[in-house]
Amino acid sequence: MESLAGARLLLFVPNAMTKDRTDRPPTICDVAKLARVGFMTVSRVIHNNPNVRPSTLRKVNAAIAALGYQKNEAARHGSAA
Repeated sequence: MESLAGARLLLFVPNAMTKDRTDRPPTICDVAKLARVGFMTVSRVIHNNPNVRPSTLRKVNAAIAALGYQKNEAARHGSAA
C-alpha cells in the first residue's frame, strides 16, 4: 500500500509546489518536502549512505525523478563565482 500512497503524492504535489517556483531548478528542500522527509535524509540518499530504509529510498528517488532534481556539484564544493 505504501507505493500507492507515494504515487498519489507524486501525482498531486509537484504542480502545487512548482507553480510559483518555475524561476529556479528544484532544490534538495523541494525534494524533501515532496518526499515528506528531512533534507538530511535526501542528502543521505543522494550520497548513497547505507543507513536509509528501502521505503524511504524509494520515496526520495521518486521525488527526485518527479521534480527533475540534479546535484549541483559547484554548490557542494564551493565555487568562486
